[in-house]
Order: sequence, then structure tokens, then C-alpha cells
Amino acid sequence: MCQPLPRREPPPASRPRGMTLIEVMVIIATLGLLIAIGVTTWQRVTDQAPPHNAANDMVEAMQRARARAIETRSDVWMVVYPGFNKRANTVTAGRGAWFVLEDAGAASSLDYRQFDPVTGNLSGLNARLIESAYLENYGGRVRYRLPRSRIEMGQADAPFAGLEITTSCTFCTTGSRGAIVFAADGSIRFFDGSGDRVEGDAKGQALILISDRSKYTSVVAVSPTTFGAFRK
Repeated sequence: MCQPLPRREPPPASRPRGMTLIEVMVIIATLGLLIAIGVTTWQRVTDQAPPHNAANDMVEAMQRARARAIETRSDVWMVVYPGFNKRANTVTAGRGAWFVLEDAGAASSLDYRQFDPVTGNLSGLNARLIESAYLENYGGRVRYRLPRSRIEMGQADAPFAGLEITTSCTFCTTGSRGAIVFAADGSIRFFDGSGDRVEGDAKGQALILISDRSKYTSVVAVSPTTFGAFRK
């Protein structure tokens, strides 16, 4: 006679093993390291961006100014106020600003000193205000300033290689202002704060833009023939 096989009970379900204290500590340490790396990277990016963006915007404005000068056969001026204070409406103790003016008269006839950057008043000037920019608008974190005694453009391409920069705006003088003039033939000239032409070095002139919270600096270099933005 056949006997039924005894019923076998299934083995009890194994209980999941919990994490050990060491494993938890390793995970927490790894997460902390990743967060620290992420915060550092983000801080570096946010510190680099303001001066870099401001320098690029200025160079793009120069490109437009030069193209307009060639197209209209008239001088186009970029007037720079390194200390313009937008909040106080003064030309000193601020972050800086620039304005682009089109000379509607004869070539080199514009006396840009008559322009009032606070009000934008062009009274008495045969000119048009094309565009402007205030460094205050870059998150309040960038200004024209020299971060140390001088900056050397040793690794830059010609004509800027070897250019030594000792002020935040190398062509700005009296009244904390200066001007870059784009002519109809594509050439570039510089005028100081007194309205006198700056007979600059062939290596050019420069403006320094620096982030308030870091060492990151961008340079806008301009020569009689070309211009560009550089990170330092």
C-alpha cells in the first residue's frame, strides 16, 4: 500500500538584514562629500559669471557700435564711467556704467563731456543715445576695479600680449571717465576725461571687471584695430 509522503512545511521567511552603523556612517560621509563638492562648484560658477557676463556684454556692444559706425559712416562713442553710482545718481563711488552715443554731426565733432550720464540729457549735443549698461544690474556683484597693483596680459594673443594694466580703466582720467570711438573706417580711438585724444600704445587700452566676492577677474582689452574679453 502506498503511503502519502509527509507534508513538508516551507522554511520560514528570512528576515531582511538591517544596515550596520558603519554602513550608515559611510553613506552619510559620502553624501556630505558630494554636497560639499556641489556647493564649491556652484559658488565658483556664481562668482565667475558676473564679471565674465559683463565683459562679454561690453564686447558685444562694441561690435554693434563698430558695425553701426561703418554702416552710417559716422563716429560711434562708447563713454565709460568706472565709478558711476546708479543708486545715488553720481559718477563716483559706484560700480560703473557705459553709454553708447552716435555722433550725428561731422566726424570727431562730438564733445562727449557735455553728456550728462545721470539724466541722459543730450542737450547741446548733436548725438543720439543708442544703448547703455550699468554694472549694478549684474547682481550687484561686479565693478570696475584693479584687484592688485597690475595685471599682465602675457599669454594673450597679439596685439594684447605683454600689455600691462595698472588702473581699472587705462584711458579714463579727469572726471572719472573716458571714451572709445569707433570710426567709419573701422578704426578705434581713445579719449581721456578731458576730451583729449589718448595716443595709446599699439598694444591697446583696457578695462578691468572684478567680482566683489572672489578673485575672479575679466579684462576687456581694446586696441586701435580690435578688442576682446579675457579671463584672468
